[in-house]
Amino acid sequence: MKILARLFFIVLFLFLLIISGVSSNGRLVSVCLADAPPVIINEVAWMGTNNQYDEWIELYNNSNESIDLKDWKILTPNDKDPNLILFTIDNTDKNACINLIIDAKGFFLIKRITDSAPGDTVSNKKADCTGSFGGSGLSDSGERIELKDDSDVLIDSLGCSSGWFAGSNKEDKINKYSMERKNPALSGNDSLNWQNSAVVGGTPKAQNSSGAPPAQDASESSIEMSDETESTIATSTSTPASNDHSPVASAGLDIIALVNQNIAFDTIQSSDPDGDSLTYRWNFGDGATSDKPKPNHSYQYPGTYIAVLEVADEKNSSSDQLTVTVYSNAIIISEFMPAPTGADQDNEWIELYNDSGQMVDLSKWQVDDVEGGSKPFALPKNTLLAGHQYLVLQRPTTKIALNNDTDSVRLIYPTGQVAQEIKYTTTKEDQSVSLAGSRQYLWSAAPTPGGPNFISADQQKINNQISAAITQPGENTESIQSVIPQEAVLTVAQEVPTCNLTPQTSISAPQKEISSFSKKSDKTNNQTASLTETIKSSPATTLLFIIAFGVLAGLGLIKIRRRRGI
Repeated sequence: MKILARLFFIVLFLFLLIISGVSSNGRLVSVCLADAPPVIINEVAWMGTNNQYDEWIELYNNSNESIDLKDWKILTPNDKDPNLILFTIDNTDKNACINLIIDAKGFFLIKRITDSAPGDTVSNKKADCTGSFGGSGLSDSGERIELKDDSDVLIDSLGCSSGWFAGSNKEDKINKYSMERKNPALSGNDSLNWQNSAVVGGTPKAQNSSGAPPAQDASESSIEMSDETESTIATSTSTPASNDHSPVASAGLDIIALVNQNIAFDTIQSSDPDGDSLTYRWNFGDGATSDKPKPNHSYQYPGTYIAVLEVADEKNSSSDQLTVTVYSNAIIISEFMPAPTGADQDNEWIELYNDSGQMVDLSKWQVDDVEGGSKPFALPKNTLLAGHQYLVLQRPTTKIALNNDTDSVRLIYPTGQVAQEIKYTTTKEDQSVSLAGSRQYLWSAAPTPGGPNFISADQQKINNQISAAITQPGENTESIQSVIPQEAVLTVAQEVPTCNLTPQTSISAPQKEISSFSKKSDKTNNQTASLTETIKSSPATTLLFIIAFGVLAGLGLIKIRRRRGI
C-alpha cells in the first residue's frame, strides 16, 4: 500500500510539472496540452490602407497541411447581433474569391471593397477574397473578431471590443500601420501578443515584421510635468522642431521569373516627401545584396524569395518588400500519346522530363490540353521530380482527353501562365509526339513512356509538321510582373536531318544518364524524421513519454530503497 501511495505522488508531481510552466516574463503558459489553432487571424488593417474603407484581414495557416476555407466565416459579434457575419469565404453575389485554399504555413488575404476603396490588391499583393464587409466594416473603436469553420466551430478569436490592441489610425497615408500578431502559437485575446507593423501599410501575405511601433506625435503625448516647467514644454511641443518625414519605399510588383534569368529591380516608385536625397539597400532574399537603385539579379534555384528594399534619407528610413517566385526552366513536355490503340480513355498519357540535375517540386503545376477543353490537372502537393527523370501522367489520373484531330498539350506554371504548349493537327494511331531535339517534336512509332525518346530514320523522313509554343498569357497578372520571356509560336520544320541516322538510332529528350541513389539510406532517414516529427507535433505523445519515464524512475527508486532496507 505504501508503494502505491508513493507511486501515486510521484506521477502526480510529474504530471503537474509537465502541464504547467512559467515563462521568463512571469506569464503562465501550457507547454504540452494546448495546441495552437490550425488557422489564425494574423494581421488586421482595421484603419484601412489608403483610406478608412480600405480594410483587410490576413489569416495564417499554422499547420503543415493545406486547408479548404470554403464557407468559413469571420464574425464581429456584439450585444445587438451576436452572430453578425463580417465576411464569408466563398463566391457569392457580394464576394469574389480567386482561391479558397490556404497553403500550409501560408497566408490568406481578405480585402474589403467599397466605392471608395475599389481594387483587389493591398500593397501590390493580390487578395484571395474580396467583397463587402458586413455591418459597417471594422469599427475604429474596436471589435471582437471570430473565425469559424464551415461547421460553425470557433477556430480563433481576438477580443478587441473595448479597443484595438495595436495599429495606428493617423489621417495621412504615411502613418497607417496595421495590427500584427507577434506569435501565432499564443492566444489572439492576449493584448501583449499584438504590435504595430514596422512598415507603413502592414505586411499583407508576408511574414509579420519584428515590430516597431511609430512614436506618438508630441502634441498627443501625455507627459507629467512640474508647474515651473509646464509652460516651457507646452511651447516646444506645440511647434514641432522638425518637419522631416520618412521616405516612401516601393519595391514594385511581385515578380515571376525562371532560374538564372536576369531580373531588373527598380526603385523608381520610391520617393521622399521632403525631396531629400535617398540611399537604397536591396536584400534579394538569397544572401545577395545591392546598394544600387536599379540592380540586376538572378536566382540559381527555384523557390519563393522575399526581396526587401530599404530607403533612407539623412534621418529616417522605410522599407518595402516584394515576392519573387522562381520556377525551374528545366521541366519540359517530353512525349505524349494522343491516339493509342484500343480505348483512348485508358491508354492516353503525357510525359514530363526534368532536364536538370536538381530535384524540382511540381506541386500545383498544371497539365492541360487546348484552352477550353478538358479541365486542367493540377499536380498534387509534394510532387517531386528527380533530376534527369521522367514523369508519366496517365489519362485515368489526369482526366485529360486528347483529341484525335486538332488539339494541344500545355504545361502551366502554378500561377496559370503557360510554360509550354505543343500543338498538333492530325494524329497517327499508336504513335507518340516526341521531343527529338531543341524545340523539335516528331511522331514516333516506338513510344517510350518513362524513358528516352526513340525516333528512327524512316520516321524522320515521313513526319508531319508539329508546332511548339512558349507563351505568356496576360490573364490574372494585374499584381504580378512576369519577366519570363514571351516567344511567338515556333513552327518546327520537319526536314530530314543532315546526319545519317540508322533505324536503330535513339534520340532522347534530351540524352542524359539517369541518376541513381540509395533507397535504403533514404528510407532510414525518412523513418527517423517521421518519428521526430511525431514527437514534436503531438503534445499528448510527449506527455505520455514523460509520464512513463517518471513511473519507471519511481519504481526503480522504490526497488532500490527496499533492497537497502530503507
